[in-house]
Amino acid sequence: LKDEAHKAELFLAVTVAAIFIFFSIGRSKLPGYVLPATVPLSILMARAWKGLDSGDGDRPDWLTAGFGALLALGLLTAAAPQLLHVASVQALAARKIPPKALEVIGPSLFWSGAILAALGALGRNLAARRRGNVLSLATFAPLAFTAPLLFVRWIQPLRAYAEASSSRQLSRTVLASPERELPIYGYYYFRTGLPFYLNRPVGLVTAGAGETTSNYISSEWQRLRRQALLRVQSGNTAAAGADATTGALQPEKGLARQTSEPARRETDLPLLIDAAELQALARSSPVSFLVMARNTHVAQAVKTVGRADLLWTTWDYSILEVPAARSEGDAK
Repeated sequence: LKDEAHKAELFLAVTVAAIFIFFSIGRSKLPGYVLPATVPLSILMARAWKGLDSGDGDRPDWLTAGFGALLALGLLTAAAPQLLHVASVQALAARKIPPKALEVIGPSLFWSGAILAALGALGRNLAARRRGNVLSLATFAPLAFTAPLLFVRWIQPLRAYAEASSSRQLSRTVLASPERELPIYGYYYFRTGLPFYLNRPVGLVTAGAGETTSNYISSEWQRLRRQALLRVQSGNTAAAGADATTGALQPEKGLARQTSEPARRETDLPLLIDAAELQALARSSPVSFLVMARNTHVAQAVKTVGRADLLWTTWDYSILEVPAARSEGDAK
C-alpha cells in the first residue's frame, strides 16, 4: 500500500476504517450507520478481483496470507468451546448469554471453525496452483458456498438470543399479570423496545441516561429531566383541581378517584429520575410501581427503595414491585 500504484486502495481502506471507527465510538449503534462503508468496500473488493483476473505474475501474496489467516482463525474458533469449561469464562458467558443460546453456541462455534478452516486450506491450495481468471472463479465459488453454511449454522443460537433479548416476552408477561397497569422503572437498565410493546412510557433510574443508547438523551438528559418533573407537577396540580371540581359535583368522590386512578398512574410519576429520587418516590408514591433491574443490581435496588417484592426473574434481570406508601391515616 506504500507504492504509488496502490494509493487508491489505501484511500478506500482508510475510508472504510474511518467510518467503522467513528460510528463505533458513539453509544447509539444501528446497522444502517455502516452503510456508507459498503461503497468503498465494494470498490476495494472489485479492484482485488480484477487483480486476480489479470493473470500476470505469480499469485498475490495477500491472497495466500489471507487464506492462511482464515485457516488459523478456523482452528481457533473450533477450539473456542473448550474455553467454556474454564470457570471464569463460564461465569462470564452465563452473565452475557441466555441459557438456551449457551446450550447450542458450543457446537456452533466448533462447526463454524471447521468450515472456516476447510475454506482456508482449500483457498490456500487454490492460490498456490491456479492463476488469473481460473483462480478468481475457483476462489469465489467456495466463498459463495461457505456464507450460507455459516448462516444456517448460527440460525438457532441467534434465534435463541434474540428471543431472550427481545422485550416482547417481557411485555407479554407484564400485560398478563395483575400488575399490568402499574408504572415501571428500569433501575440503571433499559429495554428500548419495552415502551413500544407496552404502548406506554417506561421510566428510568439513571445517572446520565446512557442506558437508553441515545446520544441525544444522554447529552440533554438534565434538561429533559427538568421538563418531565415540571410536566408531572403541572399535571398533579391540574388533577387536584379536577378532583376538587368533581368532588363538589359528586358526593362519591372516592369512587371517582378510584376509577380514574389507573389512567393517571402513567403521568403522575416522573420518567427520568436518579437513585435519590427513586428512594423518595418509594416513600411517597400513592400507587405501587415496578422496578426492573439486572440480577447483579437487585440487592442495590432493594436497598434503595427500602421494601420490594420479587415478582419474577429471568436469566439477566428481575422485576420488583414497590408497594404504595402508606398514608398517615393508614399508619395509625
